[in-house]
Amino acid sequence: MIKLNYSFVAFLMLSCATFAWAGDAAVTDLDKVDAAYQYLGEYLGDWQGEPVGVQVSSHKGDIPFYAKLFPGGLPGAGWNGTQPRLFQGSLAGSQLRLMEAGGSAQLDVNSAAVTLADADSRAEFHKVLRRSVTLGLAPPPGATVLFDGADVSRFKGAKITADGLLAAGAETNDPIGSCRIHLEFRTPYMPTSEDQKRGNSGVYIQRRYEVQILESFGQDCVFNGCGALYRQRKPNFNMSLPPLVWQTYDIFFRAARFNDAGDRVTPAQISVIHNGVPVHYQTAIAAKTGAGKPEGPEPLPLLLQDHSDPIVYRNVWLLPIADGSLSQVNKSNGP
Repeated sequence: MIKLNYSFVAFLMLSCATFAWAGDAAVTDLDKVDAAYQYLGEYLGDWQGEPVGVQVSSHKGDIPFYAKLFPGGLPGAGWNGTQPRLFQGSLAGSQLRLMEAGGSAQLDVNSAAVTLADADSRAEFHKVLRRSVTLGLAPPPGATVLFDGADVSRFKGAKITADGLLAAGAETNDPIGSCRIHLEFRTPYMPTSEDQKRGNSGVYIQRRYEVQILESFGQDCVFNGCGALYRQRKPNFNMSLPPLVWQTYDIFFRAARFNDAGDRVTPAQISVIHNGVPVHYQTAIAAKTGAGKPEGPEPLPLLLQDHSDPIVYRNVWLLPIADGSLSQVNKSNGP
């Protein structure tokens, strides 16, 4: 579940400045975003007597801006699951104007609201800021704190940024078994990059199974997007928030079981809560994912993958759990 903040946001818009990094340029500071960033985000309102959510995103192929209109509300917060309406367009002076693909409806966007108009009616949707209900979640008794903002002694290869965040590329010193993992992550703003080159990292459980991290806000729900069990199963919803907004994963993992001969008798199982909404629920993992290590009876470490993009983490902790105790996840509402 995600909390809504209905206050409007005024971002400081400076000339575009970038963070030097391998690959495409990435912005990691809200004070250094370009003018286009102010239009990105989520909006809520009513259209013809029904609640509607809108997500405005940037750069999809050769389209500078696009938007999706979700009947019932935003993903994970009212959307009824029917096909969203797609709009696309570009800036006209200081006004962002988007036209419905194959239709006549139009969206006019400013930094705080979206106006939708067609031949018969008109409506306004106001910008909202969603915040995961598990953001800042304190570790429960018995948990191991992996990163609290200063101490990186439980990781090898760990680097702390100048503002006290854990950079991607850290791997735990110790192997992990069945557990609950909580972590908070932030993707950069990379408006000129696409697909897997856009804020890419991943949570590699036992270095075998990757829960993908990607800047996927407003994009289609796919098997290699944010929240996916990488290239094996897409998430139930794309619960990504905009770039530079803190997000959460709460992962419940049961390790695979092997017999004395080393044969797998029970596959690994995973539930993933992305920003407070279940996107995988007691899902059997078919095999190792992507570039993961081969499956085996020995436990392996947790890796926060470095994919050459400036993904950062905070509030990372792990709670060992008994193999049969994964009932803490509520399929509808998350933990």
